Amino acid sequence: MTRTESLSANKYQAIGFLDWLFFIWLLSLPFRTFSLVGDLSLDNMLTPFLIIVWLTRHLFLQEPFRAYLIRFSIPIFLMLAYLSLMHLRPMGSEETAAARLIDEIKILTYFLIPIFYVTDHVRLQIANGTIVFQALIGGASALAASLGFIEFANVRFEESRLGIDELPKAIGLYGSYGDLALLYGYALVVILFGQVPRLLPAGKAFLTRGILSISLIIGWLGSQSRNVLLTSLIAIACYLILRSLYRQDSHKRALSGIILLSVALFGVGGIYYFSEAIYELIATLGGSGAARTVQSRVDSYTVAQALIKDSPIFGVGVAEYQRYGEILDGLHNMWLSIWALGGVGAPICLLFLLLLGAKVAHRFAILEKSKEAIMIVVLIICILQATQFYVAKNSQALWVMMGVSMVYFVYGRRMLPRPTR
Repeated sequence: MTRTESLSANKYQAIGFLDWLFFIWLLSLPFRTFSLVGDLSLDNMLTPFLIIVWLTRHLFLQEPFRAYLIRFSIPIFLMLAYLSLMHLRPMGSEETAAARLIDEIKILTYFLIPIFYVTDHVRLQIANGTIVFQALIGGASALAASLGFIEFANVRFEESRLGIDELPKAIGLYGSYGDLALLYGYALVVILFGQVPRLLPAGKAFLTRGILSISLIIGWLGSQSRNVLLTSLIAIACYLILRSLYRQDSHKRALSGIILLSVALFGVGGIYYFSEAIYELIATLGGSGAARTVQSRVDSYTVAQALIKDSPIFGVGVAEYQRYGEILDGLHNMWLSIWALGGVGAPICLLFLLLLGAKVAHRFAILEKSKEAIMIVVLIICILQATQFYVAKNSQALWVMMGVSMVYFVYGRRMLPRPTR
């Protein structure tokens, strides 16, 4: 059997025990604050096992992954470059080099594990279903916390954005509304346009989509997050627009692309010239509590932009960090934060990583009319959108979802549905 035939024979491997362990690991991520042994949660315990077993299978037993090694090495290089730049940032007063290194290893492993295990179309569909349940868990836990049914490790209550005193704005199992926004945006696209989990008998997909969508909406009543709402609406709109464009011929796609680019540039110009009016509008959404958070974040953005202007290449120095480090570490904009702390190279590494993932998924969406490829493009848009409004430092979802976004880049045609005979 030739090398090519061997790869073809192994292209569609049956779902095995290790795959189900990975899906359990993925589903356990919202429960990271629940310790099972000592301070270790279930995902902490499964992570080294999944890594070691994968390395054993693919490096020592020479499974077919070696054919994808070059493509796989590019995301690793970009992530290592990003983490190296962030490692060199100034040290906080209570932070140690060892603790920082451990956090960076966690980021790298949580980014790599989805790439290790989401290796074909079937596994991507199961992973998508698991992510839907992650979003449902996040929404339900926020609603339960808001109603006072359960108190989680992440305790956060604010004035209700809906004007209902009995339903304050709360956070559930996820420590960040940005994580919830990222999951909600992608999960809604999967629910509305993809293959939904089989909760009901065959032929009831429409009802299943309705139940899951309504459940997410009800869960949002607990978080009341503008980031969740905005990311979800953008995700649905982008999927519909992209699907419409990919169905057209190349000339119409080019014309549509030019029109969309013109609209986008006009929109950016409009935001620039009418920023004050837009800020006043946003500040009035959700009452006085929302207005205060908008004002404080705008003030922190102003500080970060001034620091970036002073040192755009290498980021802030020790003196600046001692004065503004608390603001930069808690900045509700990941891109401004990592630029100010790690220099311009840090955001470039992550943006280039996402660009590679979007480029290949975009190609498969056009050539193969793949709905899952369109969803991966939308996932990357969700990442870019959600990270503009939250602190990603201790994210429970971001690095995993970035790993999922790279599967078309790494595996290519292996992500297409298995041909029927």
